[in-house]
Amino acid sequence: PTIFKNAGYYCSFADPVYAGYSWTPDVSVLTKQGIESKLLTGRYSKKWIDENKTMLAQNNPEILDNASATWTEKKIKSNFLHFSLFRQIPAVCRPVFYYDGYWMDIEQYKSKDNKTALETCIDAYSTLSYLPDLCTYDSEESGLVMFTNDLTHNAYKVYPPNFKLGESRNTSIETDYDFPYRSSEEAIFSINVCTLEVLCNWWEKMKAEGVYDNTKIIIVADHGFDIETKSFTSIFPELDDARAYAFYNPLLLVKDFNATGEVKTSYEFMTNADVPTIAVSHLPEDLQKNPFTGKVLNSEQKKDGITIIGSHKHSISEHGKYKFNYTEDEIFHVKNNIFVKENWSGSKPIPEHY
Repeated sequence: PTIFKNAGYYCSFADPVYAGYSWTPDVSVLTKQGIESKLLTGRYSKKWIDENKTMLAQNNPEILDNASATWTEKKIKSNFLHFSLFRQIPAVCRPVFYYDGYWMDIEQYKSKDNKTALETCIDAYSTLSYLPDLCTYDSEESGLVMFTNDLTHNAYKVYPPNFKLGESRNTSIETDYDFPYRSSEEAIFSINVCTLEVLCNWWEKMKAEGVYDNTKIIIVADHGFDIETKSFTSIFPELDDARAYAFYNPLLLVKDFNATGEVKTSYEFMTNADVPTIAVSHLPEDLQKNPFTGKVLNSEQKKDGITIIGSHKHSISEHGKYKFNYTEDEIFHVKNNIFVKENWSGSKPIPEHY
């Protein structure tokens, strides 16, 4: 965002993960730099539920019983009680009750206040569904809009008979898609299809407003998922091995300015760390630099492959303040075509479900 702000762009970053190295993002690290940043996930859940009561009553009536207040409102009310108790106990005992953003039970906090899978699904889905209305299309200045959304992290079966998101769909996993996974993993496939479908609604709005062509769009995942896919089972006969390697195959979609035609698949060796280079590629060369180090952004470091740390310690609480905790047997390498077994070396990845 700082690069684009220095280039004269309006910049906005919603729900920046780990901003301020905090589980609950500290957006002040961005707003102090003149970059607009807000936490949107869950903000529109109540509105979406109110507008979809008929559909929910038919498919998931239990969600209506818990929708008297937004999740944020519930959390605030809960914290009123926490804070009252916090003020009553001796100062020396307070770090036990509250420390570094956590109220007493750190596991409860990690589980997002014990929300159900459906609740966290709606938190993420509602934000995406309102993107056509949250954005304006008549700005005279160039803009960078970034946001994080965890809808695909919610492997909830979003198609009938379990649950419908948005309008009633006639989509059939069996007939409309070349389903590449085992039936037990249909939920993961479904939530990814659902995410792309709701984003398509936003892109159609952009086209109608005449701003799709002059917009660069990048979608990137932080990781893949340890599921059985044909791409990896064909080169790693052991199922657990195939699942483990699939975790390191995240999605990367790019639409450049004025791009047209059918969607194409490239087998060029890419990583999610290529995104900054892709994002700034149209800027003048003197602006394609890290503003804090002065180093030019490029992808030269991957020419001989990359080193991956296969740690499954996802929470920042499991790592040190200045470095990550990992062991030598969690290090492995990959280069060139990731669907060639010989291009992987070093330690064997450990499946996520272990």
